[in-house]
Amino acid sequence: MAKAGKKSTSVRPKVHAAEGRAAGTGGAQAEADPGYIWRRSDPPPLSGQDWLKGAVERLKGAPDCPQKVSAAARRIEPEMAEAFLRRQCEERWIAKSIENNLITWGWWPRTRPRKG
Repeated sequence: MAKAGKKSTSVRPKVHAAEGRAAGTGGAQAEADPGYIWRRSDPPPLSGQDWLKGAVERLKGAPDCPQKVSAAARRIEPEMAEAFLRRQCEERWIAKSIENNLITWGWWPRTRPRKG
């Protein structure tokens, strides 16, 4: 540890462009895609709730909108997974979590009345 009043003498490492190559056992190769560069100026990804709200609005406007909440959740799940991979959404939820959130937040009606 540095003593009080003395400056650190460590040198910051230089930044270099990264390259990557993965070779499989069957001779297949894959190279890293240098086409996408994340910038600090990019907007932050949406929260899971905000992204889900937009997805529900898009789904309700679709001509083949499902009536059951479970069918809607199963349809939204792969879209959310892709949005998560593209850094458009902070979270990735499974269909049952999406279904529970749609019911809890009142964004999708239940197909049957609540018991009791």
